[in-house]
Amino acid sequence: MRAHFFYLLFIFTVISPLEGYSAFNSSSLPQPIKKKLRQEQNLSETQIEELWKGEVLSRVNVKTKQNTQSLDLWVSAFHPQNCRKALRKISHYEGYNEFLNFVKSSQYDDKTHRWQIKLDHFLMPFPMYLDFKMPRVKKEGNYPFTFEKGFLSGLIGEVEARETAGRCQLTLSSKWSGPKSKIPDMIFASFVQTLAELGLSHLIRSSNL
Repeated sequence: MRAHFFYLLFIFTVISPLEGYSAFNSSSLPQPIKKKLRQEQNLSETQIEELWKGEVLSRVNVKTKQNTQSLDLWVSAFHPQNCRKALRKISHYEGYNEFLNFVKSSQYDDKTHRWQIKLDHFLMPFPMYLDFKMPRVKKEGNYPFTFEKGFLSGLIGEVEARETAGRCQLTLSSKWSGPKSKIPDMIFASFVQTLAELGLSHLIRSSNL
């Protein structure tokens, strides 16, 4: 199962190439907003400028201690639209198969917050399924999510949508720990970081069409 998971991460790096966000303009952030972001998110001025230009930033830490392996992930980017416009499409989970070509079906239950996704691509050896709980991200705020099945069972995380100077900043953070695998920490971290950056980049780019 673990090998299948990392194979899927590799496939995503093939079918979701990074592209720049041409929709971003060259305007700079006022110093008061930069200062606020530095204080609230522990970011350097260079990182803030990179985010504002359309880059995806991420931090990932994978450690193995005795028989337990743990993951700590943070990834963030600005959507070129404000949160009201950006989240209108992003929160329509049932429509992900319409603008993400590797998503073949996406079903969501508003009562239970359960989101079930089928992933498939001609480069994949077989379909993959994701099953987790997450509220609809409809407006600015913090939204917790959990993985209850599969390789990352027990993963907990949060998606934050925050508007800054007319753009919507989307940030995902998550933590997981489980039995030690045969995957070295460095490789685990590299793949997860790549998937997180490519996934958020592709989502923003597709939802901005």
